[in-house]
Amino acid sequence: MKIRNYMKKHEQTIESLLKTVDNPEDLQRINEKHKQVIHFMQHERLIHLIVMLAFGLFTLLALVLAFIWPCPKTIILSGILLILTLAYLLHYFYMENTIQCWYELMDRIDGKIENSRIV
Repeated sequence: MKIRNYMKKHEQTIESLLKTVDNPEDLQRINEKHKQVIHFMQHERLIHLIVMLAFGLFTLLALVLAFIWPCPKTIILSGILLILTLAYLLHYFYMENTIQCWYELMDRIDGKIENSRIV
């Protein structure tokens, strides 16, 4: 399963549950599951950050090599690594922003739990 599809599906599921569930115990279970998925995605995000930084370092080294020793092989290597680094950067940007939205979603769940306990 692609990670983007997984993230979208999870967010849609939590959003729909928030609209229909009012029981504090059920909301607490939803909140725990959501926190578990956030924890999993934070680990995934860390791994992607490390890989993205490695690709960025290799790209910079390849670009320096292409300037020092300009031949078709070093230029092609630099181009390929640059494209991969940009793709990884976009993917990481998506993951980071989605998880930031999930923090807001977690706050909404917590607020709904508090409101349901007051009533």
